[in-house]
Amino acid sequence: MAFATYLPPVIGLDNAPAFIWRAGGITLLSLSSKEGLAIGVILDLTLVHYRGLRLGGRVQNGLTLVKLTIIGLFIAGGFWLGQGDWRNFAPPAGGASLWQGEFAVSLILVSFAYSGWNEAAYLGRR
Repeated sequence: MAFATYLPPVIGLDNAPAFIWRAGGITLLSLSSKEGLAIGVILDLTLVHYRGLRLGGRVQNGLTLVKLTIIGLFIAGGFWLGQGDWRNFAPPAGGASLWQGEFAVSLILVSFAYSGWNEAAYLGRR
């Protein structure tokens, strides 16, 4: 869904309903281009993994390499274009901890992501 959310504006797709299925004046199904793109990507990756473990592994490794390259470019761009200061890494004044406030709230989503992978391991056990 994230891929389908961020790609359409780049390639000029809008989020208007692209497919509407009606029966008797009642809308039974309505899909936007974003939802169609998400369904297409899921089906494509499903077919890749269906074709075999070796091909699926290569595709996953390639996609991981693309993500790591993009992260590396962001880091390099931050060092090259950024105007940061090492004082940003100093402890906050007033005795506040890094584990309070917005940073602590952001870790809730990280724990949800970890829990999902942890629970997925139980599916493969049998």
